[in-house]
Amino acid sequence: MLQVILEWNLDVAGFALFVISFMIFIDQRYIKLHFDERRRGALRAAGLIMVFASMYLAVGRGETEREQLQKAIQGFAPTYADEFREHGHEMINPDTNPEDPLYRELIEKEKTWLSLSRVVHDIYTMRRDRDGTVRLIVDSETDYDRNGRFEGDRESRTEIGEEYTEITPTMEIALRGFESFDGHPHTDRWGTWVSAYSPILNSAGQIDGIVGVDFDGSEWISSMLWARASVLGFATALILTVLGSSGSVALLEAELRQKAELSGELQRKSESLEQMNEQLVKARDAAENANRAKSEFLANMSHEIRTPMNGILGLTELLLQSSVSPDQKRSLELVVSSGEALMTVLNDILDFSKIEANMLQIDPTPFEPREVVGNAMKLLGLRAEQKRIELTCRILPSVPNVVVGDAGRIRQVLVNLVGNAIKFTHHGEVAVTVADIRDGSRPAELLFSVRDTGIGISGERQASIFEPFIQADGSTTRHYGGTGLGLAICTRLVEPMDGRIWVESEPGVGSIFYFQIPFSAAPTSEHDQVNDDAGTIPRQHVLVVDDHPTNRLILEEVLTAWRMDAKAIGHGQLVRETLLEARLSGNPYSLILLDVHMPDMDGFDVAEMIRQIPEASDVPVILLSSSDAVHHSRSLRGARISGYLTKPIKQSELLEAILKISSTDAASTSSTTNSGSATSERTKPAEPVAGSASGENGDQPVNRGRLLVVEDNYVNQQLMQRVLTRRGYDVVIAADGNEAVMQLAADDFDVVLMDCQMPVMDGYEATRVIRRANRQSRSGQRLPIIALTANAMSGDRQRCLDAGMDDFVTKPISFALLSQTLEKYLVLPRAQVLPSPGDVEPVDPGTPLHTDSATVVDHGQKQPAVNDSLMVLNREELLGRTGGDADLIEILAGAFREDSPKHINALCVALADDNAADAKRIAHTIKGCAGNLSGIRLFEFAKTLEQMTIRGDLTSARMCIPQLEVEISNLIQEIEEFSASLHVDRCTRS
Repeated sequence: MLQVILEWNLDVAGFALFVISFMIFIDQRYIKLHFDERRRGALRAAGLIMVFASMYLAVGRGETEREQLQKAIQGFAPTYADEFREHGHEMINPDTNPEDPLYRELIEKEKTWLSLSRVVHDIYTMRRDRDGTVRLIVDSETDYDRNGRFEGDRESRTEIGEEYTEITPTMEIALRGFESFDGHPHTDRWGTWVSAYSPILNSAGQIDGIVGVDFDGSEWISSMLWARASVLGFATALILTVLGSSGSVALLEAELRQKAELSGELQRKSESLEQMNEQLVKARDAAENANRAKSEFLANMSHEIRTPMNGILGLTELLLQSSVSPDQKRSLELVVSSGEALMTVLNDILDFSKIEANMLQIDPTPFEPREVVGNAMKLLGLRAEQKRIELTCRILPSVPNVVVGDAGRIRQVLVNLVGNAIKFTHHGEVAVTVADIRDGSRPAELLFSVRDTGIGISGERQASIFEPFIQADGSTTRHYGGTGLGLAICTRLVEPMDGRIWVESEPGVGSIFYFQIPFSAAPTSEHDQVNDDAGTIPRQHVLVVDDHPTNRLILEEVLTAWRMDAKAIGHGQLVRETLLEARLSGNPYSLILLDVHMPDMDGFDVAEMIRQIPEASDVPVILLSSSDAVHHSRSLRGARISGYLTKPIKQSELLEAILKISSTDAASTSSTTNSGSATSERTKPAEPVAGSASGENGDQPVNRGRLLVVEDNYVNQQLMQRVLTRRGYDVVIAADGNEAVMQLAADDFDVVLMDCQMPVMDGYEATRVIRRANRQSRSGQRLPIIALTANAMSGDRQRCLDAGMDDFVTKPISFALLSQTLEKYLVLPRAQVLPSPGDVEPVDPGTPLHTDSATVVDHGQKQPAVNDSLMVLNREELLGRTGGDADLIEILAGAFREDSPKHINALCVALADDNAADAKRIAHTIKGCAGNLSGIRLFEFAKTLEQMTIRGDLTSARMCIPQLEVEISNLIQEIEEFSASLHVDRCTRS
């Protein structure tokens, strides 16, 4: 039946009959009533043209389908013929055993070919005997009905040599050695087929037989009919649509006439609505003014409440540091906890009030996403550690190093979301991920995600939680606290930055909060400091040991981006085997990053095990912990480690630690004796600095080099003079850059230590002058210039290098690091002997270090509150900085007492004259003095003051002068008391 339809084109004729009948119906029912004769004639002509065009296309599509199927079927026959020839088809004859391996192999090949192609339905081979009989040779069983089973004779294997009597002309052509194709379905006892044949040649090149490839005849016809039907169906739909649209147009024209009559009435109504709108606008403006006034009042009240709360918390913290009973201490701790909770509520209300009062401003500036995100995570790391939650931070390598945006608002949103995640998570982890999803139209578009394993949010509440005063559940406030403003504030911060925020969550599983922000391109002057520094590190082979898979992934990504070979393992018990395997392979590990909190073996146990492995005892180890170093102070005192970093790990902190280790390696290598018995400096436990540069037996100190120290601050001059002289250096002081240039013109030095911010001529300009003069060291090489500055922000290192300096040491100065840096650049004349460095700076793991990232400036307050929780003087740090020299501490205290009034007077004059540049320089000087004297509280206060001058907020800076005098007086008093106690101890020992 299908063959008849195809041969007589009955499908095409039926299509034409149906469509033309429908056209006549539409014409008589609708078109005739609403169209004139000209439009009716055009429509009928267009319909007939589409009918005949569709018939032509349908027939052509059927022929195309036929040709495609024929090519597919014909293409298989020669390929199979070659396969049969190559696999020895000529060796099979009617007498071959059905279990013959070769025959079985050919049968399996046929079955494989059938399973791989849906076009081929049967494969078989034939051979003509000398008497003219055609016999089937290789014919596998075939699942013709494709039901997954072989049923009956029709689907069973044909015996070898079975005679085939239904020879077609197409087969005859193939048996004579030519490829052939029969496009007309023929029927045998296996079914109806369309077949392609190809001769099989034997090894002598003669015709051994033919291979037949069958395609089901019914499918052959159906495929062509379906191809034609697709064209006809589309054409039918198109023609019916055109006709139906024409009828609809006729009806629409009638409706348009009716609508024109109603337009006049609508015009009158609109005039009435305009009058009502004017009244509504006035009412809206009045409501907005009232709301703004309410928000401004709320903002002012929140600020007024917040100011005394700061005093309450500060005084309570001060009481906690005094001698109080355990009951009093618990009560004070409850006061602090309650006060902090209240401050959180007030801060949310204040932020929301600013937003409602239109006081929110976006301040785009260049910033480093890795630093901003890392600092935000540092603020929350302790809170996560207290809840025993793993807090991870993954910044994908594709994220740009510098972008332009409002870093403060980004940090605020991130801290809010991560803080919520920690609050609502009882176990598991909180994972922060930053990715660049730019599509090419923007320089950068960052997607921040905060994933937790907390309580989750139901689907019906997910949209409303971004509204003010709404939480996911009414019981949330009772269980967890909070105002319900956090997410609303995040939304109001993200939207002005052209971003969006949303959440995906499942109750009991956790939540993922996303916010997406587009950023502008950073100026070309902004440098990628981290990757620039990473490029200076020799290629490392690093072993990462951490039981948390996310942390391993993050560290592997960072190290790989720095072109290091990194391997991560999840258990401390695997370390020994891994280290030995690497040593045997000839690629030992040069650094180990070791997590402290791991099951079975913690980081300290693993570190001790590493030191007991002779092949790996000198490999530096950096410990990674969620706890601050003070929590492990006892363990750290006995551990021989090269560094300690708190999680989440900032890339800049990790890089700084690796840079220090690399510089220590260089110093250790240069100091190794020919006997080969020297111990690596990086594995020596820290020892106090001895009393003088002389040897223990009273040997005369050996001159380790001649240094020019360029420093304008008298306190710093005295400190550098005494410490460096005691360490064996010949030190000459220059008070500013101009004096340094004159000193170098008159004398020769080995290294210049150059302060950057000085009057008359600063360090940058002095360095450029020295480089233009091509000054050389006493050894005849390029004169090394090492920068000394308290500015350790991103870009400062590059600015020093651009000016011509060779390296960078930050203030407060670590003399151990300074000694290592000097050894790296110090090349003495051949007549001198340079002893190996033996000074190692004493480090108390429990002592907090000063870093710029530890200071957070509250721009909302005019006068910075003094952080009473910080100690006035870190005595251990000062003792290590001065090598335990009580006389030097006394001299420094006296010098600071003498210089301080000068600094304060100069600062008052600069502020009175609105001279922000001089005020910044003087505040920077006071900060440097405080840092070198280990005055932690004065250092932080002076740094806040310096930042005020940088922002131009001189009014607030003037308000800080009285408190600045108090902090300076407190520090001087503490230092003098400490110096006196040292003298008493010395007398007692004598």
